[in-house]
Amino acid sequence: MAERVWLIAVQIAATIIGWGSLFIGGVIVFKQLTTWLKTAVWEPYTIADALRDLGLNYPYTPDLLGVQKIIDGLLLWPAALAHAVIWAVGLAVVGFVAVKLEEIERDQRLAEQARKREIRERENREAAKEAAERSRAEFDFLGEFQRTRREE
Repeated sequence: MAERVWLIAVQIAATIIGWGSLFIGGVIVFKQLTTWLKTAVWEPYTIADALRDLGLNYPYTPDLLGVQKIIDGLLLWPAALAHAVIWAVGLAVVGFVAVKLEEIERDQRLAEQARKREIRERENREAAKEAAERSRAEFDFLGEFQRTRREE
């Protein structure tokens, strides 16, 4: 039960983050597009610009020049693309969680069916046992009846 609640919470968070990020990406592209329509100049808005606007520091790794070159290249990508990637990851998480929740519900249904089947089988065994006892009692009664008739 706790796992199910946790998965639902993850699904809700991923949905909110994913769609929120897609909305923000759309706003960025809309702003760039309206500026371009007015000035005929496309103003890029990169991931580095987004980090700066959020007040986050630019990642810096002086000891790992190759890693720094990768970071620099990624930070030059359009921020709208990053938001689209976040949306896609959120969508993937939502899909994964939906599959996992379906597995949990299927397992619960199977367990409930097995429990009901076990109860029916126990009831059938008890009914068969009672029927056997009644049959044995009737047989004993007939045997007693026949003995008393022979004795007469």
